[in-house]
Amino acid sequence: MFVVARRLITDHVFHRFSGVVEEHVLVGYLNEALKGVQSLTILLTTIGVLLVFLAGILSYFLAKQLTGPIISLTKRMRKLGPGSWSVRCTIKSDDEIEQLELVVADMASRLKQLYDHLEEEVKLRTEELA
Repeated sequence: MFVVARRLITDHVFHRFSGVVEEHVLVGYLNEALKGVQSLTILLTTIGVLLVFLAGILSYFLAKQLTGPIISLTKRMRKLGPGSWSVRCTIKSDDEIEQLELVVADMASRLKQLYDHLEEEVKLRTEELA
């Protein structure tokens, strides 16, 4: 890009001032003028790469923070079953995840009651048949 710009400017200036300005003086001025543009381009590219890198790191940690409680709740829900019906409420975030954990704890309590009731019914029916 800089080569094309330098060539266009040089051609234009030489065409206009041919014979008046020596070539090496004009090229020196042109290089000096484009040096600032080149350093600015390098600076902006470096800043852009750093910002993308920092955004990636920030996104990773933010995703971990947001998904951590959901993963924890999922693991505890997989352990639900006979002999292990309790779900302790450990998330204190005052958001939807805490509400979900409360609903899961209530559901686990109801499942325990239903399971206990079902066991009693099976026991009673077995005694009636015997």
